[in-house]
Amino acid sequence: TIHMSPSSLSTPNISENGHSMYIDTIDDNYYVTNLFSPILTSDKDIPLASLSTARCGFGIISTNNTIFVVGGYDRGDCLDTIEQFNPIDGKWTLLSVPMTSRRGRVSAAIINNKIYVYGGSNGQQELNTGEYFDLQSMDKWSPIKDLATPVAHGATCSDDSYIYLIGGCECDGDI
Repeated sequence: TIHMSPSSLSTPNISENGHSMYIDTIDDNYYVTNLFSPILTSDKDIPLASLSTARCGFGIISTNNTIFVVGGYDRGDCLDTIEQFNPIDGKWTLLSVPMTSRRGRVSAAIINNKIYVYGGSNGQQELNTGEYFDLQSMDKWSPIKDLATPVAHGATCSDDSYIYLIGGCECDGDI
């Protein structure tokens, strides 16, 4: 399910088991200021807690009713952090395991309880590298095979076996 906010500056985002959440980026600098989850039994949206770190251009996935946000930019600085949203207590937790590379405009997906991030930008150039984070051990990020070309802003989706990275851009133009 894709759910759009009433704001014209909204980004559709994640869905899991028929429940959708979206992020409303309405501040003057396009940083996340509000997160919402629609209540399935009413026409109202429920605001979620703010992220621990202001960010834009991040990757986002959901699994087992938990949201993970990775990378992005905080006032122009690329981030290497990952945050986890727990719907039970309604809070975001900044995890203590940074990615091996700072990445904004990053693509993210999940397969077999591992979060994969691809490409993005380190603030100087687009990246063709990727890494994964195992949600079982939650102790480190590990490198994966490089992409054939650097890419930022790519869309991702996955099934039980594959991650599909679609579109995106690099400095020389759209892919």
